[in-house]
Amino acid sequence: MWLKLYTAANFTVLSILGTMMLTPPTMAETPANVQDRFMTLDNAALLIGGKQQVYFSYKADTPMVPASTMKVLMAYEALETWGRDHHFTTDFYLTDKNTLCVKGSGDPFLTSSELLTAALNISFRELPELAGLTLDTSFFGQDITVDGRTQTLNPYDAPLSALAANFNTVSLKKTSQSVISAEEQTPLTELARSLSEKINRGSHRINVQSTENGEQQFAEIMMSFLQSSGVKIKNSIHHGSCGQNSQLVYQHENSHPLEEQVRGMLKYSNNFIANQLFLLLGAKQLASTPLSRLHFQQKVQENLGWKKGRIVDGAGLSRKNRFTANEMVSLLERFKPYADLLNCYGDVCAKTGTLSGVQTLAGYIKHRGELVPFALFVNEPVARNFRIELIQDWADAMNQLEPVLVAQNDSLSSE
Repeated sequence: MWLKLYTAANFTVLSILGTMMLTPPTMAETPANVQDRFMTLDNAALLIGGKQQVYFSYKADTPMVPASTMKVLMAYEALETWGRDHHFTTDFYLTDKNTLCVKGSGDPFLTSSELLTAALNISFRELPELAGLTLDTSFFGQDITVDGRTQTLNPYDAPLSALAANFNTVSLKKTSQSVISAEEQTPLTELARSLSEKINRGSHRINVQSTENGEQQFAEIMMSFLQSSGVKIKNSIHHGSCGQNSQLVYQHENSHPLEEQVRGMLKYSNNFIANQLFLLLGAKQLASTPLSRLHFQQKVQENLGWKKGRIVDGAGLSRKNRFTANEMVSLLERFKPYADLLNCYGDVCAKTGTLSGVQTLAGYIKHRGELVPFALFVNEPVARNFRIELIQDWADAMNQLEPVLVAQNDSLSSE
């Protein structure tokens, strides 16, 4: 069923980008079952258009829970800070206690293949027989909590740590008689074996549950690779500082550039990558959640001009995160050089966000050779595919519309 609905100016008083104005309605054809449903929502906001050309605005200056669209902000800040071709590094030292010390720097993308490469390169160095492996995780402070993270085994609830393997997850296959690693490239560690007691038979990917477990899993994988690569090292794992007198043995440069890490974060909505970036971007001599919250609060106010945005975590897990559709679109205007990193659904390229009772979508509609930014926040229960269908319908309807030209006036409130 199709029904004529108001689109670019659905309301007698239209509030857009800081401007209060009166405008006559513009008509376009939009599927009634989706658009009508949107018009009944109490806790929703939608803005289509950027700068001074707007196709539709509704509650665009009302703070909303953004869910995983928060990751667009993390992507933007990381790419602007370090550049697309940035490669994170991890340093390995020979200590005065004759251990191999790994100094954690929070690299979000240390997979098994990266650790095996590091072990092979270390094996080519002329080293004495080593007394064990030391983990220096002092770069991450005591408070690296994530508001909204729960204690489930799901990968999206993975904890953070200065040294982490495989996004602080393990992949296991459990039968009635045995447990094996479900990844050919990853050895079955004692830590993984202990975690297998929490799962039923079958194949599972689970998170390591705690920062301490993440560090232990990293150490056990690294130790296994070092020994299999021919490095003479005792099976002993320690925690502590590498020390000022330690000798740099090897610096591992991650083979995945930042743009690849960001693309994966956006495509798979990887909470671990997002929150590791959150910590790294806010770090001084130390990385911590309070430091990162302060850093981002200042960043969005000073660089993006946000007045209502509140940043609590980097992945969008927290329901305390808040920002407006106007603020999201202002970010998307700057994110255009990196729009190729977003997932595309036909003419829509965007990042989804999902929490219980929350559906969000933010990105671009490809329209007349341009990328038109949009932000959709729905903070109440709707059908599973509601957000995609609504924006795709708008992408079709925009072919019949011209944007409303708006003279921005920051002195006026838009709500």
